Amino acid sequence: LHFGYGATEVVVAAPLDTLPLWRRANTFVALFARDADTLVFATDPAVRSYRDLAYGRELRWWVTPDAQAPAAPAVELYDGASASAAILSGAYQVVVSAGTTFDIFTIDIDGRAADAPAVRSPALVTANSSALPEVLGAVALYACARPGCWWIDGVEPRLRVRVYADAGPVTVRIE
Repeated sequence: LHFGYGATEVVVAAPLDTLPLWRRANTFVALFARDADTLVFATDPAVRSYRDLAYGRELRWWVTPDAQAPAAPAVELYDGASASAAILSGAYQVVVSAGTTFDIFTIDIDGRAADAPAVRSPALVTANSSALPEVLGAVALYACARPGCWWIDGVEPRLRVRVYADAGPVTVRIE
């Protein structure tokens, strides 16, 4: 396997029951924030559909910060939703903007390779300069009120920050 900032050969485990996943550092991957049953309209209330605006307007931006790699390019989706990120003075900053479909965002920061120490154990997480509360678990994360909240998933390790961007761009700063 060759990857990195030059030709580097690395041997990694690839057990048959685990799908290896490779991502480029500092690049956003856009995913639906929650699990759903279908992408089409559903008439059965027990079926979760991304077409239900109360459910499908949430997006997850997944990123792995790396100060050694080129800066994260801004990314924009078909509906105009966008994200950009930078490591500034030891803090990690992400700016998200709503589009016509997506306006609630979970910023999912992979801490395994994160160069910004604040990502692994933040002392303060803010949205547009307002401190966000820490919550304990995924259920509380997806239930938090405006302007948002954050949670450290210690198993992964990942920092997840949920914010509402329907009133304009949101600058999330992790210190």
